[in-house]
Amino acid sequence: MDAQKPGGGYINVYSGGKVRWEEAMKNVMIVDGAINCAYDLFQATDDEFKNIFCEEGQDISFAEDLEKNTDALDSLSKMWLRPIHKKNVKGIDGTIFFGMLEKKEFYPNLQDSDLDFKGRAFSVQKLFNN
Repeated sequence: MDAQKPGGGYINVYSGGKVRWEEAMKNVMIVDGAINCAYDLFQATDDEFKNIFCEEGQDISFAEDLEKNTDALDSLSKMWLRPIHKKNVKGIDGTIFFGMLEKKEFYPNLQDSDLDFKGRAFSVQKLFNN
């Protein structure tokens, strides 16, 4: 295998004594209004992530906003095939709320950092220099 990285969006994976290139994935958490919400996580490719979280810097989406976006729906159908166990996740890149439109007022910019000093007592952006 060529030692050169094949371009952006790929990671080098060592498994079973072999090295291979795999497309880097974004981790997406699903939150619904059920009392037994499992906060499941799924993996999306970079393109799928961009279809679901369309705006620059966006990391929050509401399922109801995606219903008429065929690219987002196609991306979601592919993402559902890639669940990932929480203990294997190294960060959450985005969150999709299902049936929770009442939370929209807390995310006017569709960014997790919208909660800084409102829903949390600190700033995620300042804490992690994002």
